[in-house]
Amino acid sequence: RDDLVGRRFQDVTHPDDVAGDIELRRPLLAGEVTSISREKRYLRRDGTAIWVNLTISLLYHADAKPACLISVIEDISGGKRIELELQESEALLRAVLEQIPAAVVILKPPEGNVAVRSRHSEIILGPLDQTARGVSAVTGRPGQHPDGRPFAPEDYASWRALHRGETVMAEPMIFRRADGELMDLEVYAAPVRDAAGTIIAAVTAA
Repeated sequence: RDDLVGRRFQDVTHPDDVAGDIELRRPLLAGEVTSISREKRYLRRDGTAIWVNLTISLLYHADAKPACLISVIEDISGGKRIELELQESEALLRAVLEQIPAAVVILKPPEGNVAVRSRHSEIILGPLDQTARGVSAVTGRPGQHPDGRPFAPEDYASWRALHRGETVMAEPMIFRRADGELMDLEVYAAPVRDAAGTIIAAVTAA
């Protein structure tokens, strides 16, 4: 505590947050607002940053003249660390889907609408039918069994993974692209479950 006496807030604020702090304080000091709040980083004694939620209020004298600023600081470093880790995981997933040389599609229940797909899926399967829903949104055109029988909705590996919890490995399917070309695919699918065991998505690859 003694280390903070006589020091300016700029001295203990992360350099990237100083300008935002100054800008945010202007309406408070001008009397336009009664308090301000923001997430920011302070610097510990060892120079490491800690995330906090800062709320500042202006205290007035009896004659309505500003007396001092009162700051309430809440440590949110734990939650912020989780948030940043989640952002890193999402960025990693986007990078994988952008670069993986396979058609990967993630579907959401209950209808199986597309949540995200790999860039290569458009190369293999063709453009996504934005007006289609459910399993038809994955292909936009019906698949076929190796003997030529058309797929019913419940035949799709993605549908079975999403609704039955099945894991499908290297299942053959004939797929007709938008340009009419027939492709022989090996399809993989698996359910994605939350901690309670509920299916929250299905992943399909070909």
